[in-house]
Amino acid sequence: MTKRNRWRLFFSVVTAIFTVLIILNISDILYFHPPIQEGSHWGFDEKTQQIVIQKISPGGPAQQAGIQAGDTLSALNGNTFHAVKEAWNYLSRFKPGDRITYSIKRGKTTFETDVILEYNTSFIPLSIISTIVGLLFLIVGFIVAYKKPSMRIPRLFYYFSFTFFLIIGFNAITATKPWETLLMGIQIIGVMVWAPSILHFFMNFPQKISLLHKHPGVIYLIYLPSILITGYIFLFNPKLRILLSIVIIIYMGFAFYNLSRSQHKITNPHEKKSIRLIYWGMVFGLIPLGILSLTANWVVEALGLLPVSIVLGLTGLVPIAFGYSVMRYGLMDVEIIIKKSLIYTLITTSFIMLYFLVVVGMGGFIVRHFSISSETANLIFLAIVALAFQPIRTGIQNVIDRRFYRDRYQYQKTLLKLSRELPGLVNIEDILSRVAQTISDSMHVSNVMVHLYHKETRQYQNRYAIGTDKNHEFSWQEEKNGLIDLVKKEKNGCLFYKIEEDERYNNLPMADKVKIEKLGIVLSVPMFYQDSLIGIISLGQKQSGQVYNQEDLDLLQTVAGNTAIALINGRLHQEDLRKQRFENELILARHIQTRLLPEKDPEYTDWEIAGISKPAAIVGGDYFDYIPISENRLFVFVGDVSGKGMAAALYMSKVQGMIQVAAGIYKSPQKLLIDINHHLYHGMERKYFVTMLGALVDVRQKKISLCRAGHTPALIKRKNKVEKILGAGIGLGLEAGDIFNRKIEEKQIKLSRGDYCLFFSDGLTEAINVKHELFGEKRVEKILQEGNFHSAHELQEILLAEVTQFLAGAPQNDDITLVVLRVK
Repeated sequence: MTKRNRWRLFFSVVTAIFTVLIILNISDILYFHPPIQEGSHWGFDEKTQQIVIQKISPGGPAQQAGIQAGDTLSALNGNTFHAVKEAWNYLSRFKPGDRITYSIKRGKTTFETDVILEYNTSFIPLSIISTIVGLLFLIVGFIVAYKKPSMRIPRLFYYFSFTFFLIIGFNAITATKPWETLLMGIQIIGVMVWAPSILHFFMNFPQKISLLHKHPGVIYLIYLPSILITGYIFLFNPKLRILLSIVIIIYMGFAFYNLSRSQHKITNPHEKKSIRLIYWGMVFGLIPLGILSLTANWVVEALGLLPVSIVLGLTGLVPIAFGYSVMRYGLMDVEIIIKKSLIYTLITTSFIMLYFLVVVGMGGFIVRHFSISSETANLIFLAIVALAFQPIRTGIQNVIDRRFYRDRYQYQKTLLKLSRELPGLVNIEDILSRVAQTISDSMHVSNVMVHLYHKETRQYQNRYAIGTDKNHEFSWQEEKNGLIDLVKKEKNGCLFYKIEEDERYNNLPMADKVKIEKLGIVLSVPMFYQDSLIGIISLGQKQSGQVYNQEDLDLLQTVAGNTAIALINGRLHQEDLRKQRFENELILARHIQTRLLPEKDPEYTDWEIAGISKPAAIVGGDYFDYIPISENRLFVFVGDVSGKGMAAALYMSKVQGMIQVAAGIYKSPQKLLIDINHHLYHGMERKYFVTMLGALVDVRQKKISLCRAGHTPALIKRKNKVEKILGAGIGLGLEAGDIFNRKIEEKQIKLSRGDYCLFFSDGLTEAINVKHELFGEKRVEKILQEGNFHSAHELQEILLAEVTQFLAGAPQNDDITLVVLRVK
């Protein structure tokens, strides 16, 4: 197991354990040990060594039982106590509605009175908000650390978030021993390390202070004062808790100082905005918490638990500020995952507000005026919150998409354009120029470099550059732990932000580090064919200052794959056209084309899908693909380019690229094929065209939406009956759009258990044997009718075996492609 995966395992285990603990705690509060109240506030008289009633809540159970402020509490149910906490621990064993006998001494009079315990509704918002905000810290910290476990700052952020989780998530506890002891121990540990962890993080982020460069071990000394003072207060002198609050405020002050100081040192306006947002999130999230720590007792006595709940809710601004900065400004390079988590952060914040509105605003009124129990009222409010979930989630998702995903459509257009142009380019310099310029224009990158492998020198040499002198003498050697070695291992590309902090690059040769810094490279993406690296595309920093996110990497990987194909095709045109060499290059192209087809068939519980394509030549013009668009829906395509060989394969790779992009835009096979035809007509020679079957399969509803663009009809087998689906439509690329758009028809097919659907190219039915006989559609329908198969794969094998036997040694004259769908 790699070090990165060990870190990920550690973060996953810790997060899972403490998520279970906090869920158990809130469940215990809501269902097993619900909070109670009896309407009085107790104190302890040191002189008489007795518990004294200091305050009575108007209309509460204690007042209703005749208890007054100044009374002495002698016993509860006949049990005497010598400390307030001891008495309250005894009382907390009971549930709302239980009757407790109070022994009261008033002056010289002693009497007993029964107090009926009530449900403490004001404690529930505190419990729920503590749990939600604590989980926000834990989840956001986990996402950041899991994405970049090899980097120090994301790991520190997890530690920073985890300590917040400990003190906030377990702020509300009603359990009895030993569960209470465990949770209190967790919270005490959190209090010990929480404030130092804030300072620890901001001594390293956004800029590491100079002292830590010289003496990194000094950082651990900042924990000592907090641990000693906290331990002394909790173990020996709880009355000095005000000292702990002062210590926490001092730590926060130094943390704010380091954050503010780093903010002023940063010159990049883009980075400065992200840090400023975090600064204000910390101000509004933590300063109220610091003030509350000094005045908690007075606030609770004077105003109750509501202000405490509000302040705890405000601390949620800290993970929200970090999440927003990560998403909006690319902070710490975890943008895509944080975009999703931010949606749920905002949802939970909305539910906190909704809970306050419903429970705090309406709860008391309903309970008092409609004779409804608190438990029933809570169930009603939870139902209201549940009904509000989907509308709130949809609204927030729409806001996030409008605000932060504006580049997505542009990326799709860019990829579609590049997919149209690359197959038509045969000159290597033209290919490199078009690729580099497209990347530079679409991503707003000033520096783009393309290095290709040179067999004679065994180096990756600079072949094209934007923003850097391409004649500048630099190349990459293939050496252990060098840049080329790293790119090969990573496969998806290497990001070089803060190389010194990323453990993956600890063994990177100094010469490569210097070269990366000198050239301003922040991202290198490999160009593979088969398992061989033919080149790399290296990019500098974006002009906006944003980091490269997962969408960028996905786009660049697709561009690199298409570029690899185009470069191989270019080499085929530039090299000697002697037969042997040409065949060798065709074999390479065949391997690449095979990689473009699905590596495996999709798997569903209620469906079986099997696909295969057998080219007549080394490379062919047939094509099939599966493109999932949701959990329960996927596109299935089977296509055939007129002709065969290299030209057909090139056009089919072009069509595949277009379909991959268009499938992310359209959710109807009819609209998708109309768009593909429009673009294909203007980018294909008139002697070529493409027939296509496009189907949208809904696996849950067992329904297929099918379009036929001049392709052989699909066949449906229902029990002993075989149907031919004859939807109207003409081939792609034959006509600009008017006729095609009018002719293309979308059929809706409903399938049942045991039904089969067969898509195939005309290479199956038009196979010719030595007697010049056609295999024909009737043979295919007869095989389906006889039903000597029990699975999609078995039907596929039978059809291939039958056509092979039919050919009887005659050459395969056309590509054969089969896709079989079966409802289990």
